[in-house]
Amino acid sequence: MTQFNEKNNALQQEINSVVWRACDTFRGTIDPSQYKDYILVMLFVKYLSDLHRDRYNPPKQSSARTKP
Repeated sequence: MTQFNEKNNALQQEINSVVWRACDTFRGTIDPSQYKDYILVMLFVKYLSDLHRDRYNPPKQSSARTKP
């Protein structure tokens, strides 16, 4: 099990490194004052996505529960 954890940690570190380098690339091309424009748009799209999911795909009740 330890060997699996070591491989998993190594893979996670590699993924983090690649993502960090990608972020560095974008940080170099976007002025820091413009971050809010991108972030606000992403937050709005996330809000719409959650709203759509909640409205059209309501959580299903467990079949184990029975009405009294």
